Amino acid sequence: MIERRPFRLRPELSPRGIDFPNPYLENVAPQYGIYEVTPHILVLYYNTEPGGPRPKDFSLPKEDDHRYMMMVFRRVK
Repeated sequence: MIERRPFRLRPELSPRGIDFPNPYLENVAPQYGIYEVTPHILVLYYNTEPGGPRPKDFSLPKEDDHRYMMMVFRRVK
């Protein structure tokens, strides 16, 4: 089953931001992240804790910090 999830792009931020609101609970803060798009790559990097701080850049967190998730998607022809 594919889960669809709403998001809001924030291109005015630097780096560009993305917000993932909770579609089931309106009183829960969104998860905040950043993204980068190139012709062949999409990178999403976000905080898995609702309302947690947005990542400042794409550097990986310390080894013991498990609240951030990075996903890299590559276009396949």
